[in-house]
Amino acid sequence: MKPDFSGEYVLNRQTSTLSSGAATIQSGVVRIEHADPMFCYQARFVADGKAFEYLFERLSDGREIAATQDEVSSLRWEGDALVATDCTKTLDSELTICWRYELHDGGRRLRAIEQVRGGARDEISVEIETTTIHGNFPARALKLVLEWTNLHKPELLENWQLARLGQPLKRIAPLE
Repeated sequence: MKPDFSGEYVLNRQTSTLSSGAATIQSGVVRIEHADPMFCYQARFVADGKAFEYLFERLSDGREIAATQDEVSSLRWEGDALVATDCTKTLDSELTICWRYELHDGGRRLRAIEQVRGGARDEISVEIETTTIHGNFPARALKLVLEWTNLHKPELLENWQLARLGQPLKRIAPLE
């Protein structure tokens, strides 16, 4: 049986890792109504003192639907996670944004992982403890990032703890 994502989730800024594009978000609330296959998502975020809202409804059957003339959207299951994909095409570029939604802590915590591809944007996040990679990055650069991460795992973990406590981070040597 698939999980029910229904509920209200409040952004905990101190325990969240936000992408560079979302770094200015100060607070947020996400409300989900989910009766599979119907998934209704409503969010309100505050960034730079300004509120903005986002709303979508989709079926979790994986079919692509035309959201606008230039945008195609879909929602599909990957195991117990739901993955929402929005792809926008213009004459000279294509931008794809994927959100992977997972429930943790018995459904009390929603984890949303963002992946942006195209539009001259390559970005990844690397989970330090497991070296799990989320995102898209050129292969050569990714190899160097992983090498550096493996060389400096203890320092990265220490800095992560300092960051969570709001303390200054220690400098970590670059890859030679």
